[in-house]
Amino acid sequence: MLKRYIGRIEPSEKKFFMYYWFTLNPECAWYWDTKEQADIAAMKWNCNGIEIPLADGRNYVCRHFESEEVRSNEFAVYCEGPSPM
Repeated sequence: MLKRYIGRIEPSEKKFFMYYWFTLNPECAWYWDTKEQADIAAMKWNCNGIEIPLADGRNYVCRHFESEEVRSNEFAVYCEGPSPM
C-alpha cells in the first residue's frame, strides 16, 4: 500500500464531480492552512471515497483519509492504497 496525498483538485465538466490527482511526495501535496480545514476535507472523502483506476482494469475506492502537517502551518490530506501500476 502506498501513502497517497491529494496533489491537485479540479472541477469536472460533469455537475457535482471533481478530478483528483494524487502525489506520493508530501512536499507537492495540496495543502490547507489549518488542521481543522484538512480534517473536514478528509471527513468528506471518507464518506464519499475517491475512485482510482488500477493497471488491471479494476477500480479502487480510496477511503480512510487523514491529515498531517507537512510544513509549518500547512496540512495535507492522504490515504493509503494500492499501486496503480
